[in-house]
Amino acid sequence: MKASSFFIIAMLNFILCSAYAQDSIEDKLSMADSLYQKGRIDSALLINDEIIRMTESIGDTLHLVDAYSSRGVFMRSSGNLEDAADAYNKALEYVMTLDEESEESLQSIATLYNNLSTLYLDMKNPEQAINYALKAASMADKSSDKLFRSQIYSVASSIFITQKEYEPAKTYLKKAMKLADETQQPESELYSISYYLLVLLKTGASESEFSKYIERASTISKEVESFMSIVNYYQILFYIQNEKKNYNEAIYTAEKILALDGISSYPFLKYDVYNNLHQIYKIRNDYKNAYDILDKAKVLGDSLFEDSKGKQIEELSAKYETAKKEIEIKELNKQKQEDRMRILILIISLSSVIVLAIFITGYLLKSRKLQAEQARRENEERIRQFEQIQRKTEHKLTKEYIEKLEKERMRLAGELHDGICNDLYALEVNIRSNKQVINDKWLSSLTEARENIRRVSHELLPPEFKEASIDQVINNYIKSLDSKDCHITLKTLPEDCDWRVLPENMSLNIYRIIQEAVANSLKYSGAKNIEIKIEWILPDLVISVCDDGTGIKGTRTGAGKRTLEERAKAINAVSNIESNDKGTCIYVRIPIFK
Repeated sequence: MKASSFFIIAMLNFILCSAYAQDSIEDKLSMADSLYQKGRIDSALLINDEIIRMTESIGDTLHLVDAYSSRGVFMRSSGNLEDAADAYNKALEYVMTLDEESEESLQSIATLYNNLSTLYLDMKNPEQAINYALKAASMADKSSDKLFRSQIYSVASSIFITQKEYEPAKTYLKKAMKLADETQQPESELYSISYYLLVLLKTGASESEFSKYIERASTISKEVESFMSIVNYYQILFYIQNEKKNYNEAIYTAEKILALDGISSYPFLKYDVYNNLHQIYKIRNDYKNAYDILDKAKVLGDSLFEDSKGKQIEELSAKYETAKKEIEIKELNKQKQEDRMRILILIISLSSVIVLAIFITGYLLKSRKLQAEQARRENEERIRQFEQIQRKTEHKLTKEYIEKLEKERMRLAGELHDGICNDLYALEVNIRSNKQVINDKWLSSLTEARENIRRVSHELLPPEFKEASIDQVINNYIKSLDSKDCHITLKTLPEDCDWRVLPENMSLNIYRIIQEAVANSLKYSGAKNIEIKIEWILPDLVISVCDDGTGIKGTRTGAGKRTLEERAKAINAVSNIESNDKGTCIYVRIPIFK
């Protein structure tokens, strides 16, 4: 009897210790996830290392899969894609030993496959991304947890949409909406409907089908409290209304986004709404509102760079604090271990029924939902930052090209004026002082050549717009070119406009564009008349140079045309050339208030 009692107590001790270890692992998983959500990834990785050691020591394969899967998410969020791939490969090795009939195993495997599909999307491998998204959805099909299945289907569908795989996205989004409705989860249902509307737009669905789901989304959105779910719905709705040219509805949706509580905490989202709203007002010729919204976007855009620097400082500060707190975390864990040992002594005296209650946890579902949402926001942010960098780089290269061109013009002007022109003048003086008979015709040609070189050097130098406006500079230029062979005129509209309001850099580029166009006309067209027009057609400034020459022959593309196009690009302008046998017109449209 005593031996039997000892065996029962020993078995009970083993069960309770195993339960204690499981409880400790779940707590640490929860702690690591909490640190990750707060942005303290280094601390989350420290806890994750401890979880992996604990699970390996007791052979807990299921939690090993979860631990390595979480580690992959942490690494991917830090930009360490190779380390993330290594962590997911470790998880895949342990997946092979799991029992796929178990509900917990199914959820762990499906979550791992979803994480892998997101990683391969980041690594520009769409085929593998789609492959693992399909695997995740397939594993979710076997799960008995309806809410979990709904969430996996939604995340997998978002992968399909990015790769324009609309049919599988449509199939799984329908399943997700149905399950979310059955489980009475309005947030999950709104998330699924939002992306389903996007798929309907891309596949050219009928208006009746659109209306059906828009009405349903509008109804359940009133029950949703999650800020990100509402923002996601409004963003997609705004995009659809804009694409369908329902501008009044799009403006109303944009105003609802901007009026949301907490929108100020998402400046990039706010900046994106401003930019799209400005385009809508511009299309509707509502320039006052377009200008007001554009001004708000500019103010917000100027502050974003400073905000990003502040965030970098906060991240460095967080890392510094993490290093300081590592010892405190170890001491805290030690204290927890001692507390748990005291609790364990009390638990041993309780019945096995209480032991079973320790295994109940809702952690897995919540953490996976948060991870999927975080991954989506990071992907959108990465795409937005890449587009901004690309636009800035193109503008910088064009600006550098124009600056180098101006420097080369000034250098050539100096060489002509100070070098060749002065040499010719010295030669002329020597000839005049020579007592031998001078050929007056030859001397006249020499003087004329010197004056022509002097004139060309002056044309190469940039005009001084501080002392004169653009219309005065151009008038002076065409007077120097006007002759009986070709009459050149300038017209500025409106006639009473003060052209000094244009910035000096823009005025210089306008002058160079007109100079290039007129020079090409005089050289190649044989024109008798050239008309230059500078006109305000709000919100743009339009420049035209038209002649009555022979037009452009063939498909010739010279250096002059390329230079004109580069100068137009430097001021965000659009150039166009129309030519036939009756003449040529060059048009340049400059967006001043865009």
